[in-house]
Amino acid sequence: FKVWRKRHAGRKTKHLKLRAPAIMRSHCKTQYKNR
Repeated sequence: FKVWRKRHAGRKTKHLKLRAPAIMRSHCKTQYKNR
């Protein structure tokens, strides 16, 4: 379980870093629009 989590976290971090600005901006806009 520890290994899987470590592997998943590393992969997620890479994706998040690459899509950090796009996702963050999209999420913010979506949240604001939805609200």
